[in-house]
Amino acid sequence: EEGLSFAEVAEKLEELCKCRLKPAGRMEITLAGAGMGGLDCLTEETRRAVSGADLLLGAPRLLKAFPGAGRKEPFYRAEQIIPFLEGLQKEGRSVERAAVLFSGDSGFYSGCRNLLPALQREVEEGRLDASVRVLPGISSVSCLAACLGASYEDAAVVSLHGKWRPGLMRLIRRTEKTF
Repeated sequence: EEGLSFAEVAEKLEELCKCRLKPAGRMEITLAGAGMGGLDCLTEETRRAVSGADLLLGAPRLLKAFPGAGRKEPFYRAEQIIPFLEGLQKEGRSVERAAVLFSGDSGFYSGCRNLLPALQREVEEGRLDASVRVLPGISSVSCLAACLGASYEDAAVVSLHGKWRPGLMRLIRRTEKTF
């Protein structure tokens, strides 16, 4: 009853896709979920972006899993990546395509959460001439569910990535499934 018509949604999606096209001369930066950390765990779109990158950034363990890629630098945090990319452009050594690898999925407790808005700000304020896109990976949750042959839409999903979560034992006792 409310909302957009199918035609209006199609038009908006078309506009969004046009925004993802890379204007000439700009660096294309892809923030990529690397799945479980190997080529076999990438979506095909992510595999193409990573293999076509002139510059690959990420944690050292992820960089090792991608042989044959272009230049590799062990940077994965915004405060490392942004000055590095801006420095390349200032020196006139800009790369055409860069990919930043994040373990698991780009939207599940990922460093992408901090890097994306920081890059967007640098682009909007004119300090970085680039376009930025995000590609998903396979999360540990979906991998675990597949290995178990279980669904997880009814599971409590939490992350202990780098932190302890108070109340975790209480959550586990209260829910039938906790991933």
